[in-house]
Amino acid sequence: MTDQREKALPLNDSIAETSPGIPDEALGPGKELPEPPSDEEERKIREKLGAKLDEVDTLPLEGE
Repeated sequence: MTDQREKALPLNDSIAETSPGIPDEALGPGKELPEPPSDEEERKIREKLGAKLDEVDTLPLEGE
């Protein structure tokens, strides 16, 4: 009798079983990502937050 039943999934698993918390529709195409802020917008935000303007963290370049 148990062979005829479907496998029971935990409540937090999605249908695609990607992992808990990741909806199935997140894997498909569709929505475009928002554009990052421009350098000028970033500077204004840093000023409002009181962050140091002369110390900008960048990714390491090749060979560093």
